[in-house]
Amino acid sequence: MKEFILTQKQFEELQGIRGWLLLLALRVLLGVFISFLNAFLVYSYISWGFAYFGLYPLLFLMLGFLFCMDAFLLFYQKKAFLWMYPLTSVFFVAVHAVIGGWGVLLYGGMEAAILAFISRSRRVAVTFGNQKIRVVGRPDRPV
Repeated sequence: MKEFILTQKQFEELQGIRGWLLLLALRVLLGVFISFLNAFLVYSYISWGFAYFGLYPLLFLMLGFLFCMDAFLLFYQKKAFLWMYPLTSVFFVAVHAVIGGWGVLLYGGMEAAILAFISRSRRVAVTFGNQKIRVVGRPDRPV
């Protein structure tokens, strides 16, 4: 496990949902909205007679609920977000791969970049406490 060495000032600046983590929060909130919208649209397309499998609206509803759980875990800064979001991103790419199209390559690349950010970010390590952090400069306040 990688250890981050930070000063007290850096540690305090890296706490919370700011910076690139704010973009991740925006992506999760957009995922909630778009998943529920897609569920409604696919259900409408099926009722209009388009050739969609009847399971697609349920897949999008499940994806929307996964994104809701991710949003809850992210904004309450729970460590479970770090294993729940990769599960959601795999499900997200799989649902879009089933529906088809080359857009799944874009989605897969986007999710891979987000997962790389989550695994290497100092802000994520400080906010969620998933990696070892040593604060230097003030030995009277251990973290």
